[in-house]
Amino acid sequence: MALHFSKEEFSKRKQDILNSMKEQNLDALLMFRQESMYWLTGYDTFGYVFFQTLILNKNGNVSLQGMTHLVMFFFRL
Repeated sequence: MALHFSKEEFSKRKQDILNSMKEQNLDALLMFRQESMYWLTGYDTFGYVFFQTLILNKNGNVSLQGMTHLVMFFFRL
């Protein structure tokens, strides 16, 4: 998957979110809007067609999960 911005920009965006999560004492962030997923990852998903969520945990792990026609998919970034 190609990023639409530099790896440094991706790291900065992710770190900004992780800092905010720490301030708010959150263990994970669930993103349901395709625009939010795209802002963080640059990955253009099928979020408008199929249910999916992007999970960012407090350790910085990112995963995309969703369902298409009752088939669950799981994708780690």
